[in-house]
Amino acid sequence: MKGSRVAMFCIAGFPGDEAGLRGHKIILPERLIMGVQHISLDIPEKVLLAEKTDIVSFGRELRMLAAVKLFEMGRLSSGRAAELAGMGRVEFLHSLGRYNVFPLASELDDLEHGKAH
Repeated sequence: MKGSRVAMFCIAGFPGDEAGLRGHKIILPERLIMGVQHISLDIPEKVLLAEKTDIVSFGRELRMLAAVKLFEMGRLSSGRAAELAGMGRVEFLHSLGRYNVFPLASELDDLEHGKAH
């Protein structure tokens, strides 16, 4: 889009890591972390303004939303979803209420449909 400014955000970050900011691009620590992939998204500044947030907070929220949705869909376990969200499993399970997601939905569904583990 001609004349529009776009913020860059790299979805990564790990508990305890601090990212340095230069404009709207997150610069991650220059160390190799095995088993971690990075995804870059172009975030229009108008989205950040509409959300009344900065790029770092918005990025954390995107990670959490992705983790919650993938967990809700049954595509990630609570442990893997917690890793994606950048938090511990118990903290992740406690936070699901903010997104109207029941932590034991799949277990309840199995019980309702007579599927025993």
